[in-house]
Amino acid sequence: MPTPSGLFGNSEAAFQVARDPPRAVDTCHALLLVRYDTSLMNGNRHMTAADFRRIALSLEGVEEYSHAGLPAFRVGGRKFASLASQAEGYGNLMLTLEQQAAFVEEAPEIFLPITGGWGKMGHTHIRLAASEDVLTGALRTAWKLRIDKNAKTSRKKSDVAGARRSKPSSRAWWIPYLFRAEPERAARYQIMFGSTHRFLPTRNGLVPNTAHIMLHLATAATLVTLIVL
Repeated sequence: MPTPSGLFGNSEAAFQVARDPPRAVDTCHALLLVRYDTSLMNGNRHMTAADFRRIALSLEGVEEYSHAGLPAFRVGGRKFASLASQAEGYGNLMLTLEQQAAFVEEAPEIFLPITGGWGKMGHTHIRLAASEDVLTGALRTAWKLRIDKNAKTSRKKSDVAGARRSKPSSRAWWIPYLFRAEPERAARYQIMFGSTHRFLPTRNGLVPNTAHIMLHLATAATLVTLIVL
């Protein structure tokens, strides 16, 4: 079975997808098992930190920046890989725990969790001595994961902003009535109270409802009475 190009390149000698029946590759979720042939490392040129940087920067929208004084790579302003461990011969990838487990299980000579708490969050070492196909596929997996997360975050922010715009203002009615009202609030007041009884004139697009005003006056009178007595 040919190796899907979306995950680890086109090297059929290096990898074999163990999924039945064949399906499209989802690079965001490590749900497929990849069989690794360790003999590949002896046949292909080993990669270096420079190759890691070259491959990372070849992905769409990626930029390099310094994180704690070490090279890192981000897309959409968020990090997905780094060369923080290049002195030890590793590149670092930000994966899901599911992806990390699948990669480590299938290629323990290449992938291993970063020690400590970061590794428990999916941060994974990849040996720079891996083949170019492996390095490219792993970087692309981390990049795709970050792209998808960025899209979800953007949608959430848009939803929150929309909810805030549509949420009625909590300010007292008389503040915008006497000074200035937002067009949205003025339109809402026209819909709510435009055809109701009122004794105050329309001002700043607001229509003070008689019953609403009487309720406020009664509340104020009650408070004054309680304070005086």
